[in-house]
Amino acid sequence: MIDLNINLYMLTQLFNIPASRLKAYENKSIEEIIDLEAASGNKKAQEFDKEILQNPQKMIEFFKLDNYENKTAILENLNSTDLKNILPMLENEQLIVGLNFYTKDTLFDLMKELPKEELTKMMFNKFSPEKFLSLTNEKELNKFFDSNKVKKEDMVKHLDKIPDEILFQMYETITGMPIVEPNKDEVINNISNLNDNGFKRAMKAMEPLGKMSMIFEMGRIKPEIYEEFSPEALTNPYRELDKEEIISNMAVLEQKNLINMVTQLPDDLMAIVASQIDTTEFAKLLYEDFREVLSKIGLGNV
Repeated sequence: MIDLNINLYMLTQLFNIPASRLKAYENKSIEEIIDLEAASGNKKAQEFDKEILQNPQKMIEFFKLDNYENKTAILENLNSTDLKNILPMLENEQLIVGLNFYTKDTLFDLMKELPKEELTKMMFNKFSPEKFLSLTNEKELNKFFDSNKVKKEDMVKHLDKIPDEILFQMYETITGMPIVEPNKDEVINNISNLNDNGFKRAMKAMEPLGKMSMIFEMGRIKPEIYEEFSPEALTNPYRELDKEEIISNMAVLEQKNLINMVTQLPDDLMAIVASQIDTTEFAKLLYEDFREVLSKIGLGNV
């Protein structure tokens, strides 16, 4: 039985059920009460389905569905599958409420499971490319250049953007010889003639600022290149934010990804998230899909 604080005035006045008789019905569901009344010849009770259940606004008023406790009590009687089917009816700003139930460490684990496209979209909604790169350690910068999707031909065109000092130092490192008469065009030409593996080794031999410059320039042409960073690198900037800031920024994610996160909550917490559903839509849903749940509602205020 789901005991709710229902609208007793509507029950007694609209369906000709004296308040004195309700005491005898205290252990019965609303459905059982109406059936008994209808069977005894109460013609008003025979109209209950049409008057209340088929009218969302009357249903809200009768069951007090706009009351948080009532709505949650009903939702807690739905199974995981049913609760998951309600979540798509919520807006992103409502779905992220459920993320507050997770610890900050768990949020990072969930973020790392996101598609790279979503992860970069979320990250750049909060951080500029320059800020992201400045917060990325050298190990992760080097891993970026190891990606098969980071092509030599995309990098060669940006060599002239690398500061001279860093470019010359990198060239000396990979050749093992000092540059006697620095000539940037010549150095760029020699680096450009390296094979793919040699070229990538040259990129990783640069000072961090040079690596950042190269990636930044590539990203200006192909923003999707940031997807070649690891999930760890793409989530690292959030380490400096508090949990509330992280969750707020996650509203930019696609709904299906937020739903995937929320559905990992226990059912009782998922029910709290689902309670944000529009009350009119909830009333329609109960009548159309959850009549069995409606049949369990009893008088909680007699």
